[in-house]
Amino acid sequence: MNQDSQQPLCIAFRTDASLQIGSGHVMRCLTLAHTLRERGADCRFVCRAHEGNMLERIRHEGFKVMALPPDSKASTEPIVDEETLGHADWLGTRWKVDAEQTIKRLGDSRPDWLVVDHYALDVHWESMLQPYCNRIMVIDDLADRDHDCDLLLDQNLVENMSVRYQGKLTEKCIQLLGPQYALLQPQYSQLHKIAKPRRQPLKNLLVFFGGIDHHDLTGLTLAALRNVNISFVGVVVGVVVGVVGVGGVGVVGVVVAVGVVVGVAVV
Repeated sequence: MNQDSQQPLCIAFRTDASLQIGSGHVMRCLTLAHTLRERGADCRFVCRAHEGNMLERIRHEGFKVMALPPDSKASTEPIVDEETLGHADWLGTRWKVDAEQTIKRLGDSRPDWLVVDHYALDVHWESMLQPYCNRIMVIDDLADRDHDCDLLLDQNLVENMSVRYQGKLTEKCIQLLGPQYALLQPQYSQLHKIAKPRRQPLKNLLVFFGGIDHHDLTGLTLAALRNVNISFVGVVVGVVVGVVGVGGVGVVGVVVAVGVVVGVAVV
């Protein structure tokens, strides 16, 4: 609850999914949004309608989505300026345009927290949004750009994690670093309590590279299984692919060639 007004906390998420970006950013934001909603917060999303977006998935899970339009110039006009980021093309437009559109979508709601999970946004975008929210939280994995935020979450386990963001954040920023802060769906922690270490020969193998397998890592993995000098007789290989990932028919063909029992699920 908002302590000043006793109104539910208003949490806005700025994140995207697309054929290029994948689904992971939206999925982990949904995990956080569900937890916050269980604690009484009012959560909403601002997402661009890229090809491969997850707008309907977010709505299906009961959250309001304010869609930003796909930029018609993005495919013909390079998004390049003096502050271009390594993932700038993921945004689909220039950062100032995105910031202006986000401010317009937020309207008069003024979120208590604006959660930003996007590799194409940095200190410039965040500074422009600061007057329109009370606090900003950034979810990042790369540590490749500066941020203007109150809270930063990086759930990865990497070398020199404690100094990874040195010089990239303001002094006020609280850092949550490491896998102990991982945004995992509750099923994982529930299953972890009952999962036993495997001591028997391999019987089941799961192949899954997320909701969008743009580079066909699934096919490469299955081809590698076919070529390794290991017997997979009696092993059940479970393959999960997204509807915009590799084609189900191609996957089945490769797996059958491995010579094992196969189960394929398309999500």
